[in-house]
Amino acid sequence: MLISFFYELDMWTDLVTKWLKETKPKYIHINQVDTLRENLQNVVLQSFYQETRDKRFKQMYQSNKYVLESILMNG
Repeated sequence: MLISFFYELDMWTDLVTKWLKETKPKYIHINQVDTLRENLQNVVLQSFYQETRDKRFKQMYQSNKYVLESILMNG
């Protein structure tokens, strides 16, 4: 199941990157999508560990949410 998530995330990242190159929205950049991909992977993996610091986890969540909402608003 986790492998499937990472596969889907890679496919989604490729599609969004292609969309960014074609539409060139003002406030979303390819490096944000790359960082989002990494952060989503980290959030998923860290959610399995109780030792994960709440503050760091929440910051990553908020960052991910912001970029995803920006993509939706411009898509």
